[in-house]
Amino acid sequence: MDSRSTRVPYSRYLKPQQHKASLGKQFINNLSPIFEIPQHEMSVTEALKLMRDPEAVAELAERAAAFVPDGSATQMPYTMKSIFPSEPDPPESWPQTYDRIDLEQLLPCARFILEHPNDLLLRPSGMRRIFAVSLSLGWHPRHIAGLIQSKFERDYGWGEIWEGYDPATRAEFYTRVFAGLMLARYDDLVDFNCHSAREQCTCYVADCPNNLLPFRQSLLDRRKHERLASRPLHGLFSPTEHL
Repeated sequence: MDSRSTRVPYSRYLKPQQHKASLGKQFINNLSPIFEIPQHEMSVTEALKLMRDPEAVAELAERAAAFVPDGSATQMPYTMKSIFPSEPDPPESWPQTYDRIDLEQLLPCARFILEHPNDLLLRPSGMRRIFAVSLSLGWHPRHIAGLIQSKFERDYGWGEIWEGYDPATRAEFYTRVFAGLMLARYDDLVDFNCHSAREQCTCYVADCPNNLLPFRQSLLDRRKHERLASRPLHGLFSPTEHL
């Protein structure tokens, strides 16, 4: 839960394909395949060389396993089923669901991210802002992920950025991570304040009269009194008292 992402051992590394526009299609098309490998009995220099050799990678896979550690014995105060008990609303229902959410309920900085998702919402910091503000208002993580997905799957000039990537998976993965950290009490949002936002260059609204701190306190209070995700989806469609 402390890492922003995980990758499947021996799978292709596709990050360069996301940057065809800046690196050039010819360069990307001529780039040798790169694989995700464990650093098994080798130095970093050796690993960087081996991961670009398909035959060497195949040979390594025969002798170097990469199992995910068994964490079933760890007692966690949540389950993924409790965070995501159902599927998000399908795209055909978005005009009646996520598109009707009154964004005026959100802080201006969160609203700005949703209005400029390319590329603010692609950033983990942007998704975390949307997650924390929405959760503090009682939104369910399932519908926070659904809202983010509904932005990812609209035309905001993404270009080829989703080539090889699934928007729904990205939205759900990060929301699951943020929700898990919050519920497991590994994240108390100590940096969820306007001063930190300005230091991190994630304050997008000049002369904003609002403050992130009341939203952080609301979220912590909801967690303390087990009132997280207490607001039904239909309650998101009209303005209510924020906190």
